[in-house]
Amino acid sequence: MTIGDWSQTQNFELLIDPRVAADGVTVTDLREQFDLNTRISDRISELRQAVLRIREVRSHLDSAAAHSESSADIVAQAKSIRVKLTETEQALVQTEKGKVGAQLKPMLNRQLTYLYGMTTVADQKPGYDAGKRLEDIEKILALHLADLQDLLTEELPKLNIKLQARGLTTVK
Repeated sequence: MTIGDWSQTQNFELLIDPRVAADGVTVTDLREQFDLNTRISDRISELRQAVLRIREVRSHLDSAAAHSESSADIVAQAKSIRVKLTETEQALVQTEKGKVGAQLKPMLNRQLTYLYGMTTVADQKPGYDAGKRLEDIEKILALHLADLQDLLTEELPKLNIKLQARGLTTVK
């Protein structure tokens, strides 16, 4: 602990809450819960970073297309990439405005945050279904992230070559 110029170090051992232990929950159960929730949190972060990247690239694409109005091939290619980015974003997060509740299809972000909420509500051994559901979501997320990576490393550079050849600003 440090307060101003004063500092002191003290070792301690973190123990399980005796009430939780009395319910039959073990330290191993809590470690398993922690590990599962860390994985869920990591996937949420990964997903959110991908969405931010999609929105950033889409903004740059819109700018590039606006400055390339006389180049129909560039505008068409930018639009194609933009559509694919939007499709990926819509699989990851809810983008429709004005709808609530049962009207919405739960996108991956919503599924992950729901799962996180369900597995952090109490100190307990996580259920088998929670781990299985996370594995399923991770597979789907990995596919979407791979599609995004392909767009950014395969299709976007092709567009940037055309932009650069015409002396226009490339998409970052």
